[in-house]
Amino acid sequence: MNDKIQQMMDVATGVMNGFFITAGKPDVYFKQMIELDRGQGKNLLVVGSVHRDDEDGHVIAVLNPADALLPNLEGCVEYDSAILQHLVEKRCKAMVYMTCCRRSTSLQAKYAARVCD
Repeated sequence: MNDKIQQMMDVATGVMNGFFITAGKPDVYFKQMIELDRGQGKNLLVVGSVHRDDEDGHVIAVLNPADALLPNLEGCVEYDSAILQHLVEKRCKAMVYMTCCRRSTSLQAKYAARVCD
């Protein structure tokens, strides 16, 4: 699972950096679904915001989110780590939450569903 968490962090950071580079306005909120490992049924929801002039923002990446979770995550909201973990618990395979300051990201929270044998 650590490889998957790292992949999620890499994709989320790439999405956020893309918005920093291409943003036509100072504040951009985003929410998009990205297919990981094409054809494998692994979808990554990437939600967050960037503030171009301040070079900061936040991003949440959620692996295979349940449909019921989708309306509860918005890019314009900066979530408390504990509340976010409770929100995604049992509603996805994994989640990472990162903040960005001066284009340097820091992991704030992560969640991985337990696999039952």
